[in-house]
Amino acid sequence: MKRCTVISALTVLFAVALANTARAQATNFAMVGLTGNDTLQLNLVPYPPTPSSQPQPCTATLGFQDHNGDPLGPSWAGTLAVGDSASISLSGEFVSIAGEERAEVLPTVSFEGDKPLSPTCIASVEVFDNTAGTTVVIPGSVAYPREPVFGMLDVALGQSARLNVVAISDVSCRAELSFADNNGNTVGDTLEVDSSDGHATSLDLTGSSAFPGSLVHPIVTLAKGAPAACIVSVEVYNTSTFETSSYLPPLTRDRLGPK
Repeated sequence: MKRCTVISALTVLFAVALANTARAQATNFAMVGLTGNDTLQLNLVPYPPTPSSQPQPCTATLGFQDHNGDPLGPSWAGTLAVGDSASISLSGEFVSIAGEERAEVLPTVSFEGDKPLSPTCIASVEVFDNTAGTTVVIPGSVAYPREPVFGMLDVALGQSARLNVVAISDVSCRAELSFADNNGNTVGDTLEVDSSDGHATSLDLTGSSAFPGSLVHPIVTLAKGAPAACIVSVEVYNTSTFETSSYLPPLTRDRLGPK
């Protein structure tokens, strides 16, 4: 079994980001938050993972990009045989150097012909807390749901919910981001989004006794007639440490059952 691992070096992080201006057009994931104490790791393994069925090679390119759609940190490109794997890691040290507490990064996976999906590759993402050694596993999102839907979630005092959206192609993502309480009333701010080509944005809601029960509903309302070009996610993070406590991908109408 062969494993390829690429770890970001802080000394070359910004040089790589500035020198490479190509923008990734395929991804299996939404935006992922990390702090200066975290490491973001993107993994790839061929499918099927054992040669019990007809083995097929997995050819892909792995990378990361920032909220402006610019490449960030290490990348990897190659072909894996069944039994092999590859990983790239991005240290969160750049977050502290930039004077920020938390940054949103997009793990990117593109396959032959810049296709967003591959029948022979499985990608996964993890966020490691370098001090505590804990891991948050990030579910993959491999579609542009026409109506991205989230369930209710609890946001306690000392926590914030962040609703992320990224447009990963040159097709414009047009939507409104908002939160509602358990009575359906809007809480916090709303945000109109009109972006494309890898640009991302987010809306935060800080936990407060202002909404009873602390239950909130993240809502993404796509503009009328807009194409399904938005990839969305929700994170709940600690407002003191800025570490992620939970990560939620959207449901889709297919997963919710017949309309």
